[in-house]
Amino acid sequence: MGVEFMIGFIPNPRPDELIFSVLARYADRLRFPSHRSLLRELFASNRVSTLIDFPCRLDRIANAFPPGSSLNADELIDNQTMLPAHAAFLPAKRVDNLRDAMKRAGGHPIHLLVGHASCRVPVPRYLRYCPLCVVQSDNDFAEVWWHRLHQFPGVIVCPEHACFLEESTVDRLHRDTSNAFPSARTSIATKPPRLLRPQNQFHQMLIRIAENVAWLLAQPAAGGSSESIRFAFISLLRERGFTTCNGRLYRDRLLEVFGAKYSRDYLMSLGSPLETDGEVPWLVRLLHRSRRVQHPIRQILLIDFLGYTTKSFFTDVVGQPKPYRPFGAGPWCCLNPVCNRRRTACIKRMLIRHSFEHKQAIGIFFCPVCGFTYRKLVSEASTDRKRVLDFGPVWRSALKELWSNPRRTIREMEEMLEADSLTIKRHAIKLGCPYPRTLPRR
Repeated sequence: MGVEFMIGFIPNPRPDELIFSVLARYADRLRFPSHRSLLRELFASNRVSTLIDFPCRLDRIANAFPPGSSLNADELIDNQTMLPAHAAFLPAKRVDNLRDAMKRAGGHPIHLLVGHASCRVPVPRYLRYCPLCVVQSDNDFAEVWWHRLHQFPGVIVCPEHACFLEESTVDRLHRDTSNAFPSARTSIATKPPRLLRPQNQFHQMLIRIAENVAWLLAQPAAGGSSESIRFAFISLLRERGFTTCNGRLYRDRLLEVFGAKYSRDYLMSLGSPLETDGEVPWLVRLLHRSRRVQHPIRQILLIDFLGYTTKSFFTDVVGQPKPYRPFGAGPWCCLNPVCNRRRTACIKRMLIRHSFEHKQAIGIFFCPVCGFTYRKLVSEASTDRKRVLDFGPVWRSALKELWSNPRRTIREMEEMLEADSLTIKRHAIKLGCPYPRTLPRR
């Protein structure tokens, strides 16, 4: 039986189906006599590594679909492999190289290009499935297949059916050499679904992570800018008080809050504990300029921590830098109680500095009308709290006038000048006002 005749029976891929699964269904239909004969049929070689996440020789597979099929190798990569979820965090040039490697011989260099050699995030040992997806696909298509999303590290729930994934009998690390492509139909046991609890915060987080991965997998594998992503992370962390106004990271604060949100056991299961033996934690390394690639699940965790989805992060934040404006866009109000522009937005320029004492940004505001200068912590941006740096000539002139008026008491000055008695007395002395005051006898 010739190669061209038999290879034409390859079935069309189902939604979110792995190439590995497509070939497994093909193998089930034709019942090849041996592992090697199947590999020779598919790849013209019996020494091909049947990679699940990043398969190779996809040009040959694409040409094996029935006549009239519009599928090509690039479409298979985008829709039937894990590359789109990784490509979002990789430079475009590297993604192009990965595409070329997956279309051709591929092999171990694929994982080097992806960055798996330096990554400690483990892949799930067994192929996994959703019991409710099995029932649904069997009813709708009379077929069952391995889903990409269910095999992604860190995804342990099905977001569509809100239940935990189950492990099959297919061991990814030690597969039976007599069966190169075990199909879902022959490897899945019927199990009742373990449903998630909607009110459980941990379960809600697992759903968010799975949905974020699903969105990435649904995008074309185009590549991006790692520097733009890093800049977006730093900008969002700065807004939340985890960096200085210049982007210097508050490492301990970030690790503490991040560790409180994600359980240690879950991070350990991802090979991503925050505790390290003298090494820089992965969360800190992720925010450094580096050629080392961090696994997408780690970046997705940080996106979730910052309150974004992968869709909103890449659509609204990455590549759309926003100026750092912790006090708003301005103009800002003068807070001098005796300025004729009090409470009007007359301050058009301000300076942002960092307070190492308070570990947050401060804004310095100068009124061009009265010279009144004050500062605010970013945590005080929406309040009337302030610290006066310079009262300005208008305020000092008002103080001199009030001080010289024997009918005005210190308490009245406090209310009119919005300053305490010690501040009023100290500035009066600096201005050369008589102290103690000469008051009329009663």
